[in-house]
Amino acid sequence: MDKLLGQFLTKANNQHVINAIQIHQRGQLVAEFNRFNDKERFHSFSASKSFTAIGAGIAIDEGLISLDETIADSFPEFIPIDADPKVYEIKVEHLLTMSCGLKDPLFFFSTPERYQIKDWLSHFFAAEFAHQPGTHFLYSNFNAYLLSCLIEKKYGANLCSYLEERLFAPLGIYSPDWFHCPMGHTTGANGLFVTIDEMARFGQLLINKGNYQGKQIVSPAFVEAATRNHYEEHGPEHGYGYQIWMSNDELSYQVAGKYGQLIYVLEAEEVVVSVQSLDEQDIETFLWNELILPIKMKNSLKNI
Repeated sequence: MDKLLGQFLTKANNQHVINAIQIHQRGQLVAEFNRFNDKERFHSFSASKSFTAIGAGIAIDEGLISLDETIADSFPEFIPIDADPKVYEIKVEHLLTMSCGLKDPLFFFSTPERYQIKDWLSHFFAAEFAHQPGTHFLYSNFNAYLLSCLIEKKYGANLCSYLEERLFAPLGIYSPDWFHCPMGHTTGANGLFVTIDEMARFGQLLINKGNYQGKQIVSPAFVEAATRNHYEEHGPEHGYGYQIWMSNDELSYQVAGKYGQLIYVLEAEEVVVSVQSLDEQDIETFLWNELILPIKMKNSLKNI
């Protein structure tokens, strides 16, 4: 693996900005690169969504929320009188699969509206919904944000606090850093800062079906559902799970954040590849072609 990683980094030189990479196979670190002397926590951007999804799985396991509950029941005070009727049909599973029915994504992390709008919940419930929930994929930060707010409403403290002992501490992620919205809710969709080590541990949690170092953190059934495609039509090209993307081969899957914050989980190869980048180019295609595919090829040749 060291040779494959070295070849990849040579190709990436002067084309892409790679901050750190780790390759784990069967739970063991087999190759790594780090641009810095220390393992710094960096913004994971939308990779945060997958942490939120696993948080929702934990909340489901505990009976705090359920996949088929409608979210409007928990937020009646934010729903305007003239709200789109489809708002009342949005369920937790629709948020997990990015199929709440929104006509437009609303705003993202770096768009001007995020800096100007204070009450994000009211903004969501007043939006226009073009599709019946559960029928069409539309990528929007508000899906993960609503999950965060729902768990907070049921638990009585924000999502980051809820997960501190349930997810973060078991993964060795202490004093977690996660942004809040202007109203004090954990953003859910972005804003989580993690090291490359912490990303790799989260990948190990996924490949081990919710188990990390002998502790079952979230149920295997939820992880199975989170990491399989939920779309036969009207979804992304390769498929989408619960805030987790199906990869190009439609067998592997990935946690993905802006500028190349990525965790590839290759179950057939028993490999987890964690990446921290800072690249506005198409880093995902480059990584898939120049690192993930060679890893898959290397393992397939071993099995012949």
